[in-house]
Amino acid sequence: MKVTKLGALASGAVLVLGACSSAATPSPSTSGAASTAPSAATSAAASGGATKGTIHIAISLPLQGSELAASQPIINGVLLAVKQAGGTAGGYTVDVPQSAIYDDALNGAHDPQTGAANMTKIVADASTVAVVASLNSNVAQAEIPISNAAGLLQCSPANTNPGLTQGAPAAQLRTKPNNYIRVVTTDNLQGPAAAQYIIQTLGKKSVYIIDDTETYGKGIADAFEAEFKKEGGTVVKHDAAPKTTNDYVSIMTAAAALKPDSIYFGGVTATGGARILLAAAQAGLGNVPFVGGDGINDGSGQTKDSFLNLAGAAAANAFSTLAGIGDFPGKVQFNTDYKAAYGQDATGYAGMGYACGQVILDAINRAAATNPADMAGLREAVRVAATDTSHSYTTILGPVTFDANGDTSQHIVSIYAVDPTAAGGKGDWVFKIQVNYGAK
Repeated sequence: MKVTKLGALASGAVLVLGACSSAATPSPSTSGAASTAPSAATSAAASGGATKGTIHIAISLPLQGSELAASQPIINGVLLAVKQAGGTAGGYTVDVPQSAIYDDALNGAHDPQTGAANMTKIVADASTVAVVASLNSNVAQAEIPISNAAGLLQCSPANTNPGLTQGAPAAQLRTKPNNYIRVVTTDNLQGPAAAQYIIQTLGKKSVYIIDDTETYGKGIADAFEAEFKKEGGTVVKHDAAPKTTNDYVSIMTAAAALKPDSIYFGGVTATGGARILLAAAQAGLGNVPFVGGDGINDGSGQTKDSFLNLAGAAAANAFSTLAGIGDFPGKVQFNTDYKAAYGQDATGYAGMGYACGQVILDAINRAAATNPADMAGLREAVRVAATDTSHSYTTILGPVTFDANGDTSQHIVSIYAVDPTAAGGKGDWVFKIQVNYGAK
């Protein structure tokens, strides 16, 4: 497959900007979002449109360390979607209370066991009809069996590992009908898109690969490697280094001796991203393109603990992918509304968080029309409505349907490069192209 430029080259069209800050932004903590977030419940009361009581949408994302840079925009997107819907759906007041926003990180990084513990608490709240979770695929692996057993709709704005929805690995996570959907595509497209970009656009023929050994990182690196070889490229070596690695310099010094044209990293900022890039620069690979997946596209150089913030000037030749549409139909209006609500630009998967909110609200509307007898009945009706493969959602990302596995109909990967002059000279991700595999 060849890279197809569907999105116009966006010279200066910065999609991923800004730092998490300001009084209008929720302040994530282990106990939830700050009261300064847009208040869906307040809006609902003002609208007078809700008469059936209050129901909750929960969120579980990592809210510590460098991963907060990726999670905060998602939370903001969900809250904005609920607020703009007037905080109502199906005759219910829909709220995302502070107590329903959970931190699935431990000691500064995402943690599957913490995610599972969060999900156990979330499903126990009878007023919760859906959850937006998670950021990391190995956390989702721990959460899905719990949300599935409880029949709770789970919408992910960021999970990309194919095993969550496809084949035997996905079947092993479920004991009941499917409850899981995601608005991003999978790493068996995201990894190959990066491989094609390196060879076809950057003109590099060899690569050194390093992954973090985790579900997401190894999975996307393996998918990248297979496509890179298929495209005729040479993989000089593929190393695996867990997030506990202390000495990346020796690893990258050995890699430099192999003289790769490019470097591919499978993982997230918290599991080595910027540290590996800095080690590569120290080893003499500073001018070699460094490419990663959505795990390193987590805000500008102004965003505390983001990949670009930690890597600094060393990131000037870095590239990343996002497993979703970058040039989406409602992008301009969304960016305007987001900045008005939070005083900062939308970054990373903010639009995907908003889309999850739209999907959940749509499902609540249709579920309520079935007149469920009680909250348990409403939760099940929401699950059934959301996973209805015949329903087309109108979202900020464009029309979306979900297949029987819960995968989105949008098979699109977007590619970004670093503009070192953006974000006040701190550097930022700039949208370059998007590849629509659904059109091939």
